[in-house]
Amino acid sequence: MKIKGLLAQVRTCEEERKLVDKLREIGLGQYIELPQIAVMGDTSSGKSSLLSALSGVSFPSNDQLTTRCPTQLILTRADTFRGTVRLVRFQSSSENDEGEEKQELNRLEDVPDAITKLTQKLVDEGQNISDDQIVIEMCGPELPNLTLTDLPGLVRTVGDREDQSIIPRVRQMVDRYMKQERTVLIAVVPANVDMHNTEILQAAQEADPNGTRTIAVVTKMDLVD
Repeated sequence: MKIKGLLAQVRTCEEERKLVDKLREIGLGQYIELPQIAVMGDTSSGKSSLLSALSGVSFPSNDQLTTRCPTQLILTRADTFRGTVRLVRFQSSSENDEGEEKQELNRLEDVPDAITKLTQKLVDEGQNISDDQIVIEMCGPELPNLTLTDLPGLVRTVGDREDQSIIPRVRQMVDRYMKQERTVLIAVVPANVDMHNTEILQAAQEADPNGTRTIAVVTKMDLVD
């Protein structure tokens, strides 16, 4: 579909969102900055709970298998539910790469298992952190019109047997999203830490000094007396 033809179809904000999603689907986001909402924060900052609250979709919160790649969620309100999940390949260490993985989602509750399986696939390939992207598209009567991307949590330390390169690689990925001027940054900060010294807010301030693109969200309020 030609770009001019797509632009001619834009009539409402929702159509604009669908247009941006279509442009991203055909790979244009690799060449120009497209508008997007990115959710980011430290590991165990409460990102999964926030994502669930924003989207109505449950995300895996297993400490043993955290986010290893960007996860894009494309939601649309509709009369009946339907959905798909796929793994979009931007890099791969697998010699037998099958390209894009697709799976039908029969219900909303299937999402956590689908994410976990694709994440485990990356881990099995030796990709502790990957630029590949899990893309979930769903429509249903209880879903909002919303597109957002969940990024791996910033890592401060890793175990003795874990790859030390995870720490800088995650930071580089988050910085890459932050520096895009058309990206709205949702910076997740737990209430039980010193917010002035959190890495995610410091990084957001460097990328967005005026704070025009940054929304800080405080989580885990129940941990504060």
